[in-house]
Amino acid sequence: MKLRSLSIFSITLTAMVFTAGVDAQVVPDDEPDAPVAALRGRGIDKEQYLLERARQIGAMRGVEEGKAIDPKWRVQAVRSLDAQMRSVSGGPTWTEVGPMPIPNGQTVGTTTPVSGRVISIAIHPSNPDIVFVGTASGGLYRSSNGGTSWVPLMDNALSLSIGALAIPATQPNTLYVGTGEHNFSLDSFFGVGVYRITNSTSANPTISGPFNLDGSAQDVFTGRGISEIQVHPSNPDIIFVATTSGVAGIGAAANPTLPSRGVYRSVNATSANPVFEKLTGLAGNANSSVRDIVLDPGNPDLLIAGVVASGGVGGLYTSTNALSASPTFTQTQVFPGSGTSDLTSEFAIGRVSGNPNPVIYAGVGDGGGRVLISNDNGATWTQQIDNNFCTPQCFYNIAIEVDPVDPTRVYIGGAPSTP
Repeated sequence: MKLRSLSIFSITLTAMVFTAGVDAQVVPDDEPDAPVAALRGRGIDKEQYLLERARQIGAMRGVEEGKAIDPKWRVQAVRSLDAQMRSVSGGPTWTEVGPMPIPNGQTVGTTTPVSGRVISIAIHPSNPDIVFVGTASGGLYRSSNGGTSWVPLMDNALSLSIGALAIPATQPNTLYVGTGEHNFSLDSFFGVGVYRITNSTSANPTISGPFNLDGSAQDVFTGRGISEIQVHPSNPDIIFVATTSGVAGIGAAANPTLPSRGVYRSVNATSANPVFEKLTGLAGNANSSVRDIVLDPGNPDLLIAGVVASGGVGGLYTSTNALSASPTFTQTQVFPGSGTSDLTSEFAIGRVSGNPNPVIYAGVGDGGGRVLISNDNGATWTQQIDNNFCTPQCFYNIAIEVDPVDPTRVYIGGAPSTP
């Protein structure tokens, strides 16, 4: 069905995700995480700057340079801290004052309030006042009053990097939490797998996990970032999980053992011990990051995946049998670039009344920031807009969402440095 109209609003994301006021800094054409323009002529490039910054942060955290990061360190530290707190009687009383902006945060050329970035969000399907947000390294928060106040939910988790959140349509008080950030930056820390929270809207939610094993008891998630979780529209046992690269520690070190990246599926996600198997039919079973996936809520056999890989492997892939024992995928859009900005994609899906096929939008970094549209179940894609909405950091600053009431209206987000 031909769309009669399409209104696309480009939103520059700053608050909570990017350093506030970056576009108005003293140094033009700079990047929020690396003041490269300010360092020109000083013998240091972006990569070296980020490396030195990572070393400094690691040193402040007491992490030895060159030493592999063990996820167990965090839980050991948490338990040690709990023991110390229990052993202390009396003493001063501490009152939490956050979350709120830091008055003198990391900015370029000036000092303005900043806050940590939010990288995932889920809204309760029947009560929009209930919102969950996942942060880069600060854990999971819930608001029950539309964002007026927030409470942390899993501060004792083995990873506080929350890359993906998903609420099953048939179990709206269950929340799947994917750990590990997927934004390809030197502080996009890896995770430890998937957590499941039941009675997530209550005062005492039940947290289970992390779940990270396949049928052979091999860890398939620790050391990676989880970019997206998609849940079967009528069966919360079936979930799809996309994974990407993740880093940690000084110099953006990798975990010593790295499982294969890609798309994983669980068919027993609500059980006591869910297992996850990789869909080997995607991109020739390549060990490549998958930045995003989307499942058609009207036809859960239709799954679209965005693969981040060079050499013609990167691009958009479509499966029309995602629920079968061995799903197959067809590459329907090739990304010819080689950098993560050129190869990144994010999806949004909606349905126009009377149209048997969904309308699928892909915000892609290819070409500096474009929006593609498919009206034939992801078989073909046409360019809908080309305005460089995420240049130069499409690997990091990219978002797209469709209006749930009007699927001809799409919202895109980025931090473009060029018009």
